[in-house]
Amino acid sequence: MATQLSHDTLISALEAKFDYLTARAVAGEVLDKAGVKKSDAYDSGAAQRIAQAVESLVPAYKQKSILERIAVSGAVSAAGPAAAPESKKPAKAEAPVEAAPVTAAPVTAAADSGAADSGAADAAPAAEGDAAAAEAHEGKAEKKKKKD
Repeated sequence: MATQLSHDTLISALEAKFDYLTARAVAGEVLDKAGVKKSDAYDSGAAQRIAQAVESLVPAYKQKSILERIAVSGAVSAAGPAAAPESKKPAKAEAPVEAAPVTAAPVTAAADSGAADSGAADAAPAAEGDAAAAEAHEGKAEKKKKKD
């Protein structure tokens, strides 16, 4: 007699990767996709369709754990329903991306008038490492303080 997958095992496997409510919602979607009605136990054919539905609906990084937990029940092979052979082609190496040079942002009239007095404008030139811009900005800040 073939081992059956229980509904509780399916829910438990989904709860390993999803919260309580999401696991039940995903279980409903999986059963709909598999064309299987909710039952206390599923035969091996239904279990295979459920596993295939898990593969198509659940994000890839969560599938392996869920499929392994379903396989513990013995209704689905540990490799999954349709384990694809690994590609023997090496992955394409992507060209390295160079970062664009950082330049100092110009000081706006709004920053000089105090309209944007958040303190971020005072720190921006120094954080970017542009000493000349920092000195110019500090001079404007001193003039502003003298005005007040």
